[in-house]
Amino acid sequence: MATVGIVSPGAMGSAIGASLGRGGARVVATVAGRSRRTERLARDAGLELLPSLAELAAAADVVLSIVPPDQAEAVVSELRGARLVADLNAVSPATARRISVEVDGSISGPPPTGAGTTRIYLSGPRSAEVAALPFDGVDVIVTVGGEHVANRGPDASPPTGCRIVVMAVGTVAVGAHALRASPDGRRPNAAATKPSMWWSRVP
Repeated sequence: MATVGIVSPGAMGSAIGASLGRGGARVVATVAGRSRRTERLARDAGLELLPSLAELAAAADVVLSIVPPDQAEAVVSELRGARLVADLNAVSPATARRISVEVDGSISGPPPTGAGTTRIYLSGPRSAEVAALPFDGVDVIVTVGGEHVANRGPDASPPTGCRIVVMAVGTVAVGAHALRASPDGRRPNAAATKPSMWWSRVP
């Protein structure tokens, strides 16, 4: 049974943790320095709470970083001793390169409460290991070959729920869908193109 660490178990993190727990994983988190609301969410999701981030990193086979974008770099720096870290935050490609984890990606959709509402997009050489985790009710999509999308060069746009790449003027491709970057550079709007040659879905 895989042990998955969730940092941090807020609304999204606790829901992703709950989906993994339903799938059969041991899911650990820490609420050290977090609010009472976060602690309540984590307990309601059935997550096993550990005293510190260091103990979480030591216990987990995989750590999923799900934090506000401005905290992503600091969190990853505290997790350098972990076996495998997946940064799932809506950070820019430049930030993703600085973070330099073996798996990067993002979450699209609301906290998962039912099948078909939430997707996780992954890239990086060890993305298949994260995709193999027992997510229940969450779609996982990985890049073909596991290449870091953040490494595709200067044409990559700001994040819109996951790493995205400019495919043509005004159009960016992501996952099994194409999105157009919204004015704030974060929230996606659906477009029409489907570049399936770049991406593959995990069954």
